[in-house]
Amino acid sequence: MEKMKYDKLISLGCEARYVNSTPKGIYSFNINKIVVDWVERVMRKQTDFSNNSKVTKVVGELNIKNSNSL
Repeated sequence: MEKMKYDKLISLGCEARYVNSTPKGIYSFNINKIVVDWVERVMRKQTDFSNNSKVTKVVGELNIKNSNSL
């Protein structure tokens, strides 16, 4: 999860959920209740890959043990 997106969700002041789809399933995280370890990674600028330029993003990996599977 990108820290920028996390910060925006947390700023809403309500229960914030982040939903992620993977080949192993769809997972929902209540990000108000988990601790995220942030790291910097060089990644593609856009998820849809139409812009292949690389940028440094602050991201955190979410462990599926902290989720509710859908």
